[in-house]
Amino acid sequence: MSKSSGRRQLPLVIGVALVFSVVGWLLCYGSLRLGIIGECYQLRYAAQEELIALEKARIKKEGAARVAKEKDGAEKKEEEEGEEAADDGGLFFGEIETAVRLAAEIAYRHETGNTKVILSSAPIYAKGVVSISKEVHEEVIAELKRQKGRRKE
Repeated sequence: MSKSSGRRQLPLVIGVALVFSVVGWLLCYGSLRLGIIGECYQLRYAAQEELIALEKARIKKEGAARVAKEKDGAEKKEEEEGEEAADDGGLFFGEIETAVRLAAEIAYRHETGNTKVILSSAPIYAKGVVSISKEVHEEVIAELKRQKGRRKE
């Protein structure tokens, strides 16, 4: 190999590397700009405000059902009334710390390789971001009821 052929190959190698770099950058930028890469991930969130609103709605609904039952003439024993009053206990049956821990655990169970979960204090309004607060609330209430049932036994 002569010196002159080595000098001719150097610009060729630099040119090829430059072309690959520019093409790679354009593909990456274009993918981001067109949202191709963004569609690979799904964002879900559980919001504290939504969980509290769902819990207040559950309490109101159960309270209305209890009042309707009483109006229909269903008589209750004093023991049952005492148990129901103890069952209420406020938001999340009075087990707020447990409910917060459960909500985080349950929300993160929804996270997979391409699904990311965000815990937030308020709803997130963005394209392609979906709330899982209702599912998390239902699972938290079911688990709290299960735990309460175990304590009674």
